[in-house]
Amino acid sequence: MPPSPPASLWASGFRRLLAARLVAQTGDGLFQVGVAWLVLLSPDAQPSPAAFAGALALVLLPFSFVGPFAGVLLDRWSRRQALVLGQLARAAVVVCVAVTALPTGLPLWPAYVLVLVALGLNRVLLAALSAALPHVVTSERLVTANAIAPTAGTIALGTGIGLGAVVLGVTGSSPVVIAVAVAAYVCAAGVAAAFDRSALGPHTPSRNPILGSAAGDVISGLRHLGARRPAATALLRLSAFRLLFGAWTLVVFTLALGADPPASSEVVAAVAVTLAAGYGLAALLTPLVVRRWRLGRWVAVLAAAGTVVLALTIALAPALGAVVLVVQALVFGLVGQTLKIHTDTQVQRHVDDSYLGRAFTVYDICFNVAFVGGALLALAT
Repeated sequence: MPPSPPASLWASGFRRLLAARLVAQTGDGLFQVGVAWLVLLSPDAQPSPAAFAGALALVLLPFSFVGPFAGVLLDRWSRRQALVLGQLARAAVVVCVAVTALPTGLPLWPAYVLVLVALGLNRVLLAALSAALPHVVTSERLVTANAIAPTAGTIALGTGIGLGAVVLGVTGSSPVVIAVAVAAYVCAAGVAAAFDRSALGPHTPSRNPILGSAAGDVISGLRHLGARRPAATALLRLSAFRLLFGAWTLVVFTLALGADPPASSEVVAAVAVTLAAGYGLAALLTPLVVRRWRLGRWVAVLAAAGTVVLALTIALAPALGAVVLVVQALVFGLVGQTLKIHTDTQVQRHVDDSYLGRAFTVYDICFNVAFVGGALLALAT
């Protein structure tokens, strides 16, 4: 019988898991600045809506083909080991990215391939963190924990982006920025190593995944998730939202490209800040509201209100101009983060621990494929 998590949210297990997330996502921000400079923002890049949508597809879709099989590993091996070894593996890959991106005159495609590997590892590790959360937090505290952890992770990501921008401004070299991320990943591995080997599950007997049975394990995980109606319904709802959000993101990018440089940077900055404010507002309000309302009721009311506000802003767009984007950003941030908190909690509460790794990798795939799909649909219209 696995030990029960402590009643207090801020017990050492949650603090340690949160620290591992924050340190790693700070490294992600640094890494993303270096990659963005290589792919989109360097003097040789030609930004356009098509290039933006293509970059999203290139970065987010390849993992979708192997993600479910990676989820099998999280349900067969110690998730603590996955966090430790995964962060160290990512650090090694990122070192290789920094080396291959040096200005040696050689082609950059090896760096791009390694970037995809690093991003794929990141998504496996985020799935491992989500699958591990029920082992350090009671079911009653999951809503609050899911409000705090991703929001704090987003802040850490933004901090890493800010630090990366500073390093890039000082050195003018993306390999230097990318290399700085390595220290963060090594530190995150060290934080995760403080857990006992079995502390984060799974608590079923470990066995090595066999290649011949991997497909069967994936299908079994999909069936299990589909049979858990609250979790599956929440995931479908979030995927529909991400489709809309992807389309809106491409529209904002396109409008920013068409504006004068000072105006475009101001609009993008205002949208980014307001979107972040929406995330923070969701993290603040949701744990408070669910003390009186069911989480599902809060999600339904917020989604309905958000739909009304979005419809009004679209109707008033000619008169309000860029203000529309700022209001929409607040709605997308608030509703989107609330939906994510709800979906995380439903999956953790209703999916058995021995399937959580596969469930969260499928979750990750739906989350990102829907976003890219929305951007591609907007590009096609």
